[in-house]
Amino acid sequence: MDSAPRSHLGVDFGTSHTVAVLRRVDGRVETLLFDSSPLLPSAVYAGDDGTLSTGRDAVDAARRNPAALEPHPKRRVDDGSVLLGERDVPVVELFAAVLDRVRLECVQVLGGPPAAVTLSHPAAWGPARRDVLREATLAAGLPEPSLVPEPVAAATYFTRHLERDVPAGARVVVYDFGGGTFDASVVRRTDDGFEVLAVDGLDDLGGVDVDAAVVDMLRRRHDRPELWRRLLRPETPGERRMWHTFMADVRAAKERLSRQTTTDLHLPLFEVDVHLTRDELEDLTRPMLARAVEVVRALVEGGGQPSETVAGVFLVGGSSRMPLVATMLHRALGSAPVVVDQIDQVVAYGTLEVTGAPPVETTSVPPTPVSGPPVSSVVTDRSAASATYDGAPADEEAATTSVTHDAPSPDDESTADRAGHARLAAVVVAVVVLTVLVVFAPGWFVGEDEPEASGDSVTTPPGGTASESPEPPPGSPDTTYVRHDWSIEALEIIELEGRPVVASGAHTDPIRVWDAATGNPVSDFDGHDQTHDSITDIESAVIDGAPVMVSIGWGTEILVWDPLDGTEIRDIQVPDMGTVSMIDTGEADGEPVVVGASSYGFDDERYTEVLVWRISDGELVARWTAPVDTGSLHVSTAGDGATVALAGIDGDEPDRTVVEVRDVATGDLIETARPAGDVPEAAWEVSAAATPEGRIVTAVPGAPVQVWDGPDTVLEFTAHSTFLTALDAATWDDRTVAVSADDGELVYVWDTETGDVLASHPIGELGFYSTPTAVAAETVGGRLVFAVASFIGFTVFTWSMDPV
Repeated sequence: MDSAPRSHLGVDFGTSHTVAVLRRVDGRVETLLFDSSPLLPSAVYAGDDGTLSTGRDAVDAARRNPAALEPHPKRRVDDGSVLLGERDVPVVELFAAVLDRVRLECVQVLGGPPAAVTLSHPAAWGPARRDVLREATLAAGLPEPSLVPEPVAAATYFTRHLERDVPAGARVVVYDFGGGTFDASVVRRTDDGFEVLAVDGLDDLGGVDVDAAVVDMLRRRHDRPELWRRLLRPETPGERRMWHTFMADVRAAKERLSRQTTTDLHLPLFEVDVHLTRDELEDLTRPMLARAVEVVRALVEGGGQPSETVAGVFLVGGSSRMPLVATMLHRALGSAPVVVDQIDQVVAYGTLEVTGAPPVETTSVPPTPVSGPPVSSVVTDRSAASATYDGAPADEEAATTSVTHDAPSPDDESTADRAGHARLAAVVVAVVVLTVLVVFAPGWFVGEDEPEASGDSVTTPPGGTASESPEPPPGSPDTTYVRHDWSIEALEIIELEGRPVVASGAHTDPIRVWDAATGNPVSDFDGHDQTHDSITDIESAVIDGAPVMVSIGWGTEILVWDPLDGTEIRDIQVPDMGTVSMIDTGEADGEPVVVGASSYGFDDERYTEVLVWRISDGELVARWTAPVDTGSLHVSTAGDGATVALAGIDGDEPDRTVVEVRDVATGDLIETARPAGDVPEAAWEVSAAATPEGRIVTAVPGAPVQVWDGPDTVLEFTAHSTFLTALDAATWDDRTVAVSADDGELVYVWDTETGDVLASHPIGELGFYSTPTAVAAETVGGRLVFAVASFIGFTVFTWSMDPV
């Protein structure tokens, strides 16, 4: 056997970035650089000529055609192929494109290909996923690879390179807090290396969530909704560049606060410099990190051993640089965590230290409930609940309760199931394309948590104390749903086969239908053009005794579809190249109808065009205009006939807000209400909901929530202390209740007759960290079921209540 020294390439193929290190024949080890950075964005872009570009080239190219970019190929490991622009690209080719870029850089440095290659992979990946990685390595022109689990590589690096003494049989924790996810592993020292005992993680916790929390804090300090809307929802190339710069500044400020106690950040559009402190950042992140600590604690103690028996805690992932991470882990586990300066490169360096690197089969530990997250059920892309979900991306099979490796893996899936993954993946690729990839995601790719120091010196965890992990508050949600990849704009709740289900629509994302009680998927609807459409509204109706969904994006078509299987029933075209931005459903002359509207004009030339279609055949039955710049519309069938309430800014008197109730069929004005409050710059800031008996609930900035009966105010609800952002109403327990959410992350359920508060939920304490964007409420089986969605956090919380 040839034992001569050989060149060896080690690769950490990551979700957001790839890191590669090279050991030369003479034993020297160096990090490969890509565009002068050790972090190669893992993104892949498909050009019109069929070529695949990677790294910063891919990110830059996506500004021209975002639909042709896949930012996170690793998440698509189960999908078979991915639609990039007009081309269906096999996942193996996506992986191979990234690895070929690594090979080319290696050849440039070494003068030829490496003699040996070792790649890391998530600990929970089974043989099928590892085969994809192996096949891609060979397709990239590299030698047959050795594969090693990421936590094994990290633990090996810490023990060998840093000479940490871990005796055989001892356990260590690998705490991986990356840009998009948090993963924890317990590995045990063996005579010749490490073996994985258990893995766990949180898909809804990563550096991007810290960035979002900082943005939300800034939004609270500088309350100018019209400016934040331009900054957070960019539409023009200039606004996108401004957003990209702003998010890069936020990320840089966060990283500076890991090294210093204060920093400044420029706020564009507002043209102010904001002073930030480490104490403020830690106040924001402590609840997030408490969740991660509880995951680690439950994982460690799952085998019946106390956390104090852990021989070491090793930190990897760029977000682990925050001093509070080490502080809280030290307090919880009694062991001072170890972190190095080049924290992003630990796994890659560890691949060179692992010998043999055989396929790993992890052993199970008994699942232990996690008390940290104040939720009853958390549904993520990699949870057991979504094991049958077609197209769910899977980085590792981990959820918020301890994950054992008895769970279904891709190896157990049928060929037909994997074909379904591939087909849906062709649609889901557009989820992050339009805005996330061009605007938000480039911040994740380029320089995200990029190390600024060199060397491998061990830093001492800072002193200080951390708060005790919070106890779950009363009224914890039934489910926390985090399967969307961008801002959630629309929610609807219906009863389907005797159970409550939620339909949630996000920016450029397929509409997902899921069980409100468990979070289990029911169906996906991908009929809208996700490359361009933001799902702005979802409603429901009953046709021939069966429920149907009606949805609209920023386009020219309204789609009717079956929530049970996601099949399209009818395409309702908007005539004369018009557009519809909001809809509601109801009945007119005994027939289910959908009413759509869009506002036009500026200043004193504001009006709304309203169109009415019969759902059963899609025929346009009415079309009229009203002098209102409408922010929301609601159809009511109370009384003698169907009416529609248009809430917004008065087109005839633009210095006043107004609610006009008009006849659905004719547009004739029936009554007018004049809500109090400040006149907003944008009509969407006027929130309104129609109660089943025809009353209108309105919310305008600078005024209490008001309930109207005709032109008269019958109730003012004053519990909200900040701007209301979402509102819905439902009949429940022989009363009409409103569910309202505000800018301060508070949700109230209250009686529209008396104003009595029936329930309240401080969702900011549940890790929400974002302005609520949508609320839905419905009575199913006598229980009130309601849901609240976020703008930045991509999260939906659901609750249910028995009659009082």
